[in-house]
Amino acid sequence: MKVVIVEDELPSVRALEKLLQETDANILVAETLDSVASAVAWFQANPAPDLVFMDIQLGDGLSFEIFERAKVECPVIFTTAYDEYAIRAFKLNSIDYLLKPVNPAELVHSLEKFKTIHKLCEPRQRSVDIQSILKSIQLQHPTYRSRFLIPYRDQFISILVEEISYFFSEHKNTYLVTREQKKHIVDSTLETLEAELDPRIFFRANRQYVVSYPAIAAVHSFFNGKLKIYLRGSNEEVIISRERAASVKAWLDR
Repeated sequence: MKVVIVEDELPSVRALEKLLQETDANILVAETLDSVASAVAWFQANPAPDLVFMDIQLGDGLSFEIFERAKVECPVIFTTAYDEYAIRAFKLNSIDYLLKPVNPAELVHSLEKFKTIHKLCEPRQRSVDIQSILKSIQLQHPTYRSRFLIPYRDQFISILVEEISYFFSEHKNTYLVTREQKKHIVDSTLETLEAELDPRIFFRANRQYVVSYPAIAAVHSFFNGKLKIYLRGSNEEVIISRERAASVKAWLDR
């Protein structure tokens, strides 16, 4: 099996190479690339390997840019020190997402997943079939945001999704509000958040709010078939349109 590693930290490259050899002696690391630019050039000039391990945060940008500038026609296992890019990663060729330092057991699991996909594809159809299989796997096992990395004064803080009451937009900014009513700006639109958050827990109430189920204190009927939602620990009243009222009731009744 030919593998390419895209990683800009040499110790991480060496550690991954060692783990791969210990896991499967038949794995050949055909190339190591340390930047977006070098990866783009390599993929433009070489046939696709069997598998790519790709760090997300490289010295000259995010590795997602590689997919915009070159054809990557093989499965990818993303590696990174943070998990805030998981949703975006799974929209590409990703079959798995490993946090660094890579856990040997998780690496074995990722390689087994790759081998399963590989066996399901005829060699001459592999490029097409892998894409359809990946989409099927991603639909069966969606991955949702688990935390948000937020700039706070001169540092960063991590806020778990379970700590978030609701999101709202105001003056072209998007904010998250915690259960303690602390407000933070997030670098996402409500449309993006709606796709990234678990729909069993969060729902898009209207153009301004994405609300979590635990944040709901009460739901009242409002005029003209609308609903009014009161949020815990807050003076906010969220109005649900008549058109969305039925779907919100169905969501609340799951």
